[in-house]
Amino acid sequence: MPCLEAARSPPIALSTVAEKSDIVLAPGESDAFSIGGVGVRLTCEPGGDPLTVPGAYRPFRSRQDSPDVSVRVGVTDELVASDAPVIYEGGHHWRARGGGDELSFEIYYPPTSEIYCCMNGDAALSDVDLVFGRKNLARLPDEFTNHCNGRLWFPHPFEQIVVIPALARQEGFLVHACGAVVDGKAFVFAGHSGDGKTTLSRLLAEEGIELLSDERVAIVSTGDGFVVHGTPWAGEGEVVSSACFPLGGVFVLRKASSHRIVHGATGTLAAEVLARSLVPYYLADDMTRILSLMKRAANDVPFAELEFSREPGLSRLLAAFDAVA
Repeated sequence: MPCLEAARSPPIALSTVAEKSDIVLAPGESDAFSIGGVGVRLTCEPGGDPLTVPGAYRPFRSRQDSPDVSVRVGVTDELVASDAPVIYEGGHHWRARGGGDELSFEIYYPPTSEIYCCMNGDAALSDVDLVFGRKNLARLPDEFTNHCNGRLWFPHPFEQIVVIPALARQEGFLVHACGAVVDGKAFVFAGHSGDGKTTLSRLLAEEGIELLSDERVAIVSTGDGFVVHGTPWAGEGEVVSSACFPLGGVFVLRKASSHRIVHGATGTLAAEVLARSLVPYYLADDMTRILSLMKRAANDVPFAELEFSREPGLSRLLAAFDAVA
């Protein structure tokens, strides 16, 4: 399987702490990345400001000549809210607007509701303009902008917004999850914020289990079954990996007083994992693809609940589960 060959070849490594030094693109420069098999090319428009790309993206650099998503990053004098209908509210800091064959996303600073960045693209989000407003940025508090040292940066969750639709069209989806490799298979531990992904990642690492991510993984269908990719979107443990391995099982995390794997109705467990996945509900076709993929994954590999504590023994439990599965 191609992804396994890549995972075994340097410089890819598992359980890598996210690189602290950022990648900086000067105006007119571009760089390409592959995330979950999706190629993304970023171009910093001439005449604008430098673009800061988090150092966690370094292992995902790619030489793809034909990216799935092309993003041009630039600046304008001032941004104003669009009058297109709102089709989705993303938490407290972004919204999607749609009309005809175009989509736009407004990203704002929650305490002030100040729009500082807009993303505009075609309906497939394969060709995108990411634009910052100079006057909008000037109105934001210094503590929000000082860390960028006068450069542009990736506004959360821009990178996931552009990757998710392309990933769905390539038979994949993103999950809020820790990913770990046991005996050559990837296990996915899905959890909301506070469910213990970071704690579980630390416990697994302490037992010598290699990690793909402590926060986001991509599950992708191939001709040989499902595989799991690491992503550059790390959690508190800052674990990133561009490797991928065959999917061995999916767990819904539950904090408990001891370790235990609990089996249940497959449909219920699939719905629980879906609730912990990143689904573009504003894109009907891609949403339908992801729902279908989740159903197929639940039929192909074991889904269960993992009750876990801070005690040792997780590696033995997972090895035994893998042997039975």
